[in-house]
Amino acid sequence: MALATADIHVKIDPKIKKDSEEVLREIGISMSDLINITLRKVIREKRVDMDIATTKRLPENLDIKTKEQLIDFLSKREKQNNKVYTSTQMREILTERLGATREKI
Repeated sequence: MALATADIHVKIDPKIKKDSEEVLREIGISMSDLINITLRKVIREKRVDMDIATTKRLPENLDIKTKEQLIDFLSKREKQNNKVYTSTQMREILTERLGATREKI
C-alpha cells in the first residue's frame, strides 16, 4: 500500500536551500524527511521549538524571559541613561515585553 502524500510549496533563499541540502545529505535524510520529522514533533508536543543554536549570544535586551530579568535590565538602563521610569512606565514595558496583563504585574 502506497503512503499518501501532500505537496507543500515553499519559497526559500537558493543559498539556504543548497547549504541545508548538503547538511541533510551528510546526515542521510532528505528535505522532505526533515519537514515530516519536524511536523510530527509539532503534532506530538503541540508546540514549535524555536531553540536556534548559535555561537553568538543574544543582546541582553532580547534575552529577557522573566519579570525579574526585565526589572534588572531596566534598572541598569536607568543608571546608564540617568533616566528614571515611573511605575506606570515599568508596567507598560513589562506588559509589552512579557505579554502579561496589567492585573498580573
